[in-house]
Amino acid sequence: PDRIDEAWEIQKKKAVNPDNAGGYACLIEMEDMDGKIHKYLLDTGWSYEWMHKCYKREGIDKMLAAGEIEKFFVSHSHFDHFWGLPVTYKYDPTIETYIPEGFYPEDKQYIKDSGHKGKVVEVPEGLKKIEPGFAVYSFGVPIICRVYGELSMYFNVKDLGLVCVSGCCHEGIIKFADTAYRELKYDNDKMYGIYGGLHISPFEDWDPKYDDLV
Repeated sequence: PDRIDEAWEIQKKKAVNPDNAGGYACLIEMEDMDGKIHKYLLDTGWSYEWMHKCYKREGIDKMLAAGEIEKFFVSHSHFDHFWGLPVTYKYDPTIETYIPEGFYPEDKQYIKDSGHKGKVVEVPEGLKKIEPGFAVYSFGVPIICRVYGELSMYFNVKDLGLVCVSGCCHEGIIKFADTAYRELKYDNDKMYGIYGGLHISPFEDWDPKYDDLV
């Protein structure tokens, strides 16, 4: 993490298309019933260079350094969600990190190699409550590129309903929603919003059947 620029130069030489800085990371703010604000980070992109720019642009670097972001969640270990770890740990090497059950030994080693010195929580398949009104669900699913398991997030918003947050939703949006319906209680018995990558349509090749799926 203290040699990110040098590491990125090496990575660029090995990458097929390093100019495509695609990746996913998001900051989530949750307000408790007593008014306290919690901040969480979900995923961390892949390009060190791009994530540096994004973190500085949005002030994530300062939030991490100040300890304002309480927990860091990795949805799954696909490169576009996971490889940017050194940038996150550069600013907060001790942030508590949550991963789904099923990470391979080399995935866990990459967390260490990226500079992490804090607690890693491996969430077993199923539901895990994080705070009142906030839970994660670890889906035990095989995913392309030798990845196993995905972590998704659920928030109960008072008077409105459930907000579901996904990294890629490799478990499928029907299972994503049905799991919430079967295993969670939330206001108004209503799903209020879904955010994140859903992988419904590859390469913007939209088909009317996807409307029916949604």
